[in-house]
Amino acid sequence: SIGTCSSTNGLAFLIPLIVIDALMLVYALYLCFVTRKVSAEFQEGTWITASILSILQILVLSIPILVIVDADNNAFYFVRVAVIFLVSSTVTMLIFFPKIYKLHFLKTQNGASRRTGFRATGQLSTTPNDSGQRMSMNSDRGSDPARRTTMDSDGGRRFSI
Repeated sequence: SIGTCSSTNGLAFLIPLIVIDALMLVYALYLCFVTRKVSAEFQEGTWITASILSILQILVLSIPILVIVDADNNAFYFVRVAVIFLVSSTVTMLIFFPKIYKLHFLKTQNGASRRTGFRATGQLSTTPNDSGQRMSMNSDRGSDPARRTTMDSDGGRRFSI
């Protein structure tokens, strides 16, 4: 026996979902446009715009295909799975691959790698206070060597200069 599920009110649910999705995509494009003059180091607008346009391109190509293969359940299911895979993997690649490339393969202007690490200077002190014991450690990460990281005995971190 084959079970099916159908409804005469499907469009009443589908149209608001499509409208909300389209409005969120347009708002994301607007935010990319507004933040286009942010420093290149922090600017994600280019890749977010590429992701949104990729989603739109996949949807424009897949919706007619879904209408064509509507009668064949196997083909319809395959196209839906392919669309979900393409959208999610494309967005993931467009957002994260530039970061990975920049971190692992690009060099700074002086030829050094962009990889950074955290290195403690070895100064570890514990001093009791009102709430228990506090540990502090100086680090030489970043441009300010006087910056200190303080960890309370309950595991909370505070950064002080």
